[in-house]
Amino acid sequence: WQLNDCWPVASWSSIEFTGRWKALHYVARRFFAPALVCAYVPGEENAITGNYRRSSVREVHLYTVYDSPQSAAGTLRWRLCHLDGRTLSKGAQKVTLCYGESVKQRTLDVAAAMAKHGRDHLYLRLELLIGGAVASEEVVFLTAPRFVDLPRGKTKIGVKRLSPTKVRLTFTSTVFQHRFAFELPGLAHTASDNYIALHPGEPRSVEVTFERAVTADKVRRLLTFRSLADTF
Repeated sequence: WQLNDCWPVASWSSIEFTGRWKALHYVARRFFAPALVCAYVPGEENAITGNYRRSSVREVHLYTVYDSPQSAAGTLRWRLCHLDGRTLSKGAQKVTLCYGESVKQRTLDVAAAMAKHGRDHLYLRLELLIGGAVASEEVVFLTAPRFVDLPRGKTKIGVKRLSPTKVRLTFTSTVFQHRFAFELPGLAHTASDNYIALHPGEPRSVEVTFERAVTADKVRRLLTFRSLADTF
């Protein structure tokens, strides 16, 4: 219910008092988008003797949610990935998207993969394409994120100046990075996206607009970044 802060404070708002977007605001734009792909993972995980964990998760239900007034045809794609970079299984199916509908499109059996590879080493990558372009994407874990054995890798940064006040940042990672976030301390700016997923070897570009003219060298010098793996 609270969108922004009116003074410096730690709160549950999604916009800081300066107007800067927090992680929540970037993610909220995705889950409030007219076309959405998401997943429901039934089951639960409990701690047992010796602090071991027991999971009843066996399957994942894939959903599309659509709020645009005009119906559309799309493609749902999924990929079960290992954190070492392997794709263990994948698939796709055509879907019909109609206004106001939330539809369970597919159920994936993940029990065998969890037993073989361990739930701490797997993630499910989802994409909803409309007109050949990715309209929505999501990453789904089969356990709590704090238990996922997220890798640390190298990130290559590309900076291209589009205008005196706009640059395109391109990030390419050697490993999967969850909630990858960048900052530019001291430079007032707005970004087309942040807190994103980086997948191994796949470049991801973001456009950044500044209040004042900047050089590509200054952006490179001030740019900092991290992902969930860097927080623990």
